Amino acid sequence: MELGPIGAQEEFLANIMIVDPVECVTYNLSPAKHIASRRVDSPVGASQMALVRKETQSAAEQHQRTVPEELRPKSSIEQLGTETMEGFAVEGKRITTTFPVGSQGNDRPIVSTSEIWTSRELKIPILEKRTDPRSGETVKRLTNIQLAEPSADLFRVPADYQIRDEHE
Repeated sequence: MELGPIGAQEEFLANIMIVDPVECVTYNLSPAKHIASRRVDSPVGASQMALVRKETQSAAEQHQRTVPEELRPKSSIEQLGTETMEGFAVEGKRITTTFPVGSQGNDRPIVSTSEIWTSRELKIPILEKRTDPRSGETVKRLTNIQLAEPSADLFRVPADYQIRDEHE
């Protein structure tokens, strides 16, 4: 047993997600409990996604107009150059966002950073690091990238897991 940030922990907290785009199903696996929560997703067409993005942008723009300039977060982007990760050339950028005093009930500025390394070939991020004093550090990393057609077994929940349906 180890002591962690939330007290005694029997094992490292892990979460495994299986997304099956063909069957429109997402499984959230809990290795410690051998439970898989199943969520059936509705297929959303590109036109519906564009509509959702437009509505989200409109709401964000409206919010931007109602927040005084001095309370709006300020962002800057720094290009980090190129590197090789997992055998792919990636381009990095760091986005630093500062939330001014009082913008979120804060008594001093809040500085949040996101570092994103994207493969031009794959058109997806290979590594994302987000650091925010409100939520800590989050790291998402793609590893063992294989460009071949994946085995159907990768989209199956292991036999020793209990499947529970999520209800929205």
